[in-house]
Amino acid sequence: MDKELIDIVSKSYLMSKRKLVENDLGIIKSNEIYLDRYRSNVYHIDYVVSCLNDDDRFIIDNEVIKGKRGNWYYAYMSPPTYYRHRKKAYTNFLRSL
Repeated sequence: MDKELIDIVSKSYLMSKRKLVENDLGIIKSNEIYLDRYRSNVYHIDYVVSCLNDDDRFIIDNEVIKGKRGNWYYAYMSPPTYYRHRKKAYTNFLRSL
């Protein structure tokens, strides 16, 4: 369940970031109400991530902020260590949202 929520939050965050960049570059012109929602979404998630401890922030930054999927963590930790840290990071992040 937490994985699905993290995926939803990540997609929302990345879409909001993309819409803001596209608006800034003049690729699209969004309504100011939507832009405020995108900014609020990005700001809130960035703030929550910045308040996490280093271990949690590392996982959430990679999976939510950068949108990494798959086995990105192999270069940093073993699968059992990753899964143990991921569970705690997801719980702390979702509770803080």
